Amino acid sequence: MHTIRSDYFRQVFTNWWVYWKLEKKSFSNLREWWDIATIKIKSITIEASKKVNTTDDTIKALENKLETLKDISEPSRQQLEELADLENQIHSHYENKTDAARLRAKVDWYEKGEQPTKYFFNLERKNGQIKLWQKIRGLDGNLKYDIDEILDEQINFYANLFSTEGWDKNVAEELVTHMDKKLTCDESEDLEKDLTINEIKKIIFSMKQYKSPGLDGIINEFYQIYWDTIKEDLFEVLLEIFDKFEICDSQCRGMLTLLHKGGDRDNIRNWRPITLLNSDYNIIHIKTFSKSHEASIKQNYSYGSKRIRSREKYKRK
Repeated sequence: MHTIRSDYFRQVFTNWWVYWKLEKKSFSNLREWWDIATIKIKSITIEASKKVNTTDDTIKALENKLETLKDISEPSRQQLEELADLENQIHSHYENKTDAARLRAKVDWYEKGEQPTKYFFNLERKNGQIKLWQKIRGLDGNLKYDIDEILDEQINFYANLFSTEGWDKNVAEELVTHMDKKLTCDESEDLEKDLTINEIKKIIFSMKQYKSPGLDGIINEFYQIYWDTIKEDLFEVLLEIFDKFEICDSQCRGMLTLLHKGGDRDNIRNWRPITLLNSDYNIIHIKTFSKSHEASIKQNYSYGSKRIRSREKYKRK
């Protein structure tokens, strides 16, 4: 997050955005324009990160210089100013490294102002190691260590888990028959209201920080920090999405990862697959779900609680 807050990133991004806004007519629709925009934002972020993040060797040199200045018994005003500047540079460097490590380590209870330590970096390394599959327990109960066998077990398990076996038309019709709750005219009109820019702002600033980004690499904080810069253009894109009932290509993709639920780590049934989605998709999801959920609560049944599953029975082993 330090990178997108830097003066370098802010200047490069805002200057580019002024130009990029004028390119909308070069695309067949705003969704395509936004897709390319997210790619460019990711590129700018990577480049800015290289510029902003001071190398460890440089920091070591600054720390040595700082110690030398501290040893001066009666420093001049210029030396005091230099000392303060060095302290700020060093502090900013370690704050940035800690923020990045905390994001990857997923430590939610860290508080700003806490001194950077090796804890976050060690935890990040540990989290990476425990996600590596060095063995897996097959359906026959035996452990397999070969990488190809591990991959085959994983592919077969999830292919079977998420494959469809059709649906029962009678069950579906019966379910619909028992849905006797209906929206009132006022509730229906409320759902049909046009999207407003204030709604989007409220959603964006309610999104949690330090969450892992989707494939586009753009974190929630970007939308919060640069809201005033992108709000009108983002709003135009969202209006088109809701009008056409079609999201951007980049919003159709996600990054899959596995979370351990507990129990034997070698048993793939004890791992839950999750998809890391782009922040812009989450904005759309929150907007769509919140209105529907609010209406469903008024009707005294939970939105989405009844679904027609592709399987009649689901067994957890």
